[in-house]
Amino acid sequence: MATQCTYVLVKETTKGEGITSVSDTIDRNGNKLVMFSVKVGVRMHYLFSAKNKKLIYSRMDVPKIYFANFAPMFEELTQKGFEKTVTKRWAVTDKPMAVSYQHKDYPLEFFIYDVYDNVANIIIFNKEFGSLDNFELK
Repeated sequence: MATQCTYVLVKETTKGEGITSVSDTIDRNGNKLVMFSVKVGVRMHYLFSAKNKKLIYSRMDVPKIYFANFAPMFEELTQKGFEKTVTKRWAVTDKPMAVSYQHKDYPLEFFIYDVYDNVANIIIFNKEFGSLDNFELK
């Protein structure tokens, strides 16, 4: 059985060397947002529901020099039946700006945002909470 991702679990597992707590706040809806940074420049964000304490989303801001390391993960999602959808494109180049991976039988949706010059964002969103568009990504 999978371990439920909780605020306490995230706080405990991120106490390691090289991991720095950046923020631990409550958003305007009462949800708990915690952020960490890692020595190599990765930032991790976790948003937990005020109502049922479940993880709403997890976000990693990954320097693009490391982003290629995640390619096997996205390839595996495709192999497991996740549908890849380009949700936004750059106007000038028509290259993907935002890509979604979703599966009708799986409660999480995976996103890649390639908006910034030096950082890509990987977001894992719990579809139980509707749409990622309902949440501010701080």
